[in-house]
Amino acid sequence: MSKRLYLLWVVILGGLLPSSPAVGQAISWQSWEEGAAKAARENRKILLFVYTPSCGWCKKLEQETLTQTQVTQAIKSNFVTIKLNAYESADLEFRGKWYRTSSATSNARLNPLVTTLLEGRASFPALVFLDETQQVLQTFAGFKQADELLPIVVYYGKDHYKNMPWQSFYRKFVVE
Repeated sequence: MSKRLYLLWVVILGGLLPSSPAVGQAISWQSWEEGAAKAARENRKILLFVYTPSCGWCKKLEQETLTQTQVTQAIKSNFVTIKLNAYESADLEFRGKWYRTSSATSNARLNPLVTTLLEGRASFPALVFLDETQQVLQTFAGFKQADELLPIVVYYGKDHYKNMPWQSFYRKFVVE
């Protein structure tokens, strides 16, 4: 097969094969301390990604869903992004209260702040949406595909939750 004919076949087949979803620029995750301070300083919402190092679904969420262009753009334009290991042994401050980890059991249990934010339901990965005053808007546990997560990010990121029930928003949601 000539080189020109080969290139023609590549172009034709390339147009017929499904393309992979567009991958956006990676999200710049911050520590709890950095992110919470930045969100307070800039009066911005927080998207908290709670994970465990051994969680396969956490890795899949971060590598597949949280790299899709529309998802990353919506997140980056509306949220300060924080990534928190559920077993983080640091003492963390949240809304004026310190959540302290006992040094004797720090490797064997969840960070007390994680327990509080997830309301005792430890399921990973978890995404916690917080408003500008660091009030929890909603917590989502488990893996989400990009097409499932995007409307949620837009709903909370663009403040639609203030004026419209989720079902009404979701029925009207159109991916641009």
